[in-house]
Amino acid sequence: GQAETRLSQRTLEKLREAFPDFPGWTKGLRDSQIAFNHQFEDRGFEPPANTEMLQIPFLELAFGMGGSFLDADNDAVVMESFPAAFVRKFTRAPASQLAFASGIGDSMEPTIADRDLLLIDRSLDAIRMNDQIWALVTGGIGMVKRVRVEGGNTWLLSDNQSVPDYRVAEDELTVIGRVVAITRRL
Repeated sequence: GQAETRLSQRTLEKLREAFPDFPGWTKGLRDSQIAFNHQFEDRGFEPPANTEMLQIPFLELAFGMGGSFLDADNDAVVMESFPAAFVRKFTRAPASQLAFASGIGDSMEPTIADRDLLLIDRSLDAIRMNDQIWALVTGGIGMVKRVRVEGGNTWLLSDNQSVPDYRVAEDELTVIGRVVAITRRL
């Protein structure tokens, strides 16, 4: 028959399980899809015992994409475990040179959204290529910006077209590290 409403993937899987001989399944779900989905059903996922985990600090201070004051007394660091295979997709730096932090604000949208999780590679602390995204401090304000150096001038660029770019003196800029990954909730 035909219906006006759509069935969810899980409902289709249950129907196929209950009625495996129904001829309409050849156009529907593939066996590999069903097998993959069943691997994770009703179980807590735990990484294999041989998975190497990296301890990486999650900084409890957020870098404002537009700029946020960094409190010198704020040393709240929480160590989190991440699978090495995941982290190595973005960087080969040692875990001691990595940090996760949150971005705040909209000046880097659409590239970085408010509260996105940023992986910062602190081993990359010198700007050698234009237009990469960096976690940095200028005038006591922590921020995440694209950086461009041209003609002896250092420009901090926002991806949001409504936020103006601005120039900083090289001696006023402290590079924390390069943002090598951005993760967000959907």
